[in-house]
Amino acid sequence: MLTLDHVAFGGTDLDHLRAAAADVGLASEYGGPHGTGTTHMAVLGLPDGSYLEFVAPTADADPEDAGFWPAHLAADAGPAGWCVEVPSVAAAAKTAIDRGIRVDGPHEASRTRPDGTRVEWDMCFEGPAGDERLPFTIADRTPRSSPDGRRTPTSRTRRSPGRRPSSSPSDSAPPSGRSQSVDSVAASRTPRRA
Repeated sequence: MLTLDHVAFGGTDLDHLRAAAADVGLASEYGGPHGTGTTHMAVLGLPDGSYLEFVAPTADADPEDAGFWPAHLAADAGPAGWCVEVPSVAAAAKTAIDRGIRVDGPHEASRTRPDGTRVEWDMCFEGPAGDERLPFTIADRTPRSSPDGRRTPTSRTRRSPGRRPSSSPSDSAPPSGRSQSVDSVAASRTPRRA
């Protein structure tokens, strides 16, 4: 069973991505620049500990030179891919190689939160370049937690100020839990530099 970690959305302007989410009542938190210095991100935490990540080039970077998914960011392509949490990126990469799947990684990655905290993780892309059906994998080196004990990349899931939650029946359904089964791999994955 695979555990969904996050879904990435990319574009040329982080403020624009965050505003689009806020327009539908979802407030994100600025997460800081990635270690490459060419991209920065915001996080929209979900109740089960997974999250949406908004990624865009930093002010000094051309979208086509961005360290993460440059062609995707330059095209303002929106939904970019999905990521699953694994205990060991190296072990997951070895399993993929043993099954004849091309890998790009493992790679060490990081970002610096606005409070100055550096967070680090390992990641790997599985599958041939340009074939984005498989998720990429991640294993945190810096623990994630919130004051209430939930595993989260920032502090809390929030709604934008002044927004009312909808009254649809699905809004009152309990969260499905952190572990989500992904029995078949059939969604697009984040484009990356080939």
